[in-house]
Amino acid sequence: EVARGNLEARVPEGGNDEIGVLSRTFNRMVEGMREGLVYHDLLGRAVAPEVREQLKRSSTGETGRPQVQRATILSGSMRGFTRLENDSQAETAWNVLNGFLRGALPRIGQYGGVVYRFDGEELLALFGILPRALPPAVSAMQATHAGLDLLELTQHLNQTLEKVNGQP
Repeated sequence: EVARGNLEARVPEGGNDEIGVLSRTFNRMVEGMREGLVYHDLLGRAVAPEVREQLKRSSTGETGRPQVQRATILSGSMRGFTRLENDSQAETAWNVLNGFLRGALPRIGQYGGVVYRFDGEELLALFGILPRALPPAVSAMQATHAGLDLLELTQHLNQTLEKVNGQP
């Protein structure tokens, strides 16, 4: 069942012999695979491994209760990108989008942010919660610095687009 992708499968556990130990170990392994898929789906590939591990540790903390933390949220997108998609300039749109995402990830990470979601040309990043909680004023400052860097990035990409298209 597990080989077919059913990560809800369990084998009966019992006894203290080799088969009992193997059964318990197998069930723990499958549970770890389920957890890994949840974290992978939640965080994608854009999150640093230490951030993923911290989230995993904090979500399975001693209390077992959800944690409440304050975070700063940075939302950004490329103005005019939809026009590119609609103007049959697929290659240009693809190159601009890749340039934006390739440039945004390190800028956000440099200031301690974690990309929560990409949706086309839009992104949502969180500051001040991972890999550790920070005071709101600190996370707000980090998000502000990252936002200013993203503005520079988009200005550069817009200038490149103007050169390619001969128009703003």
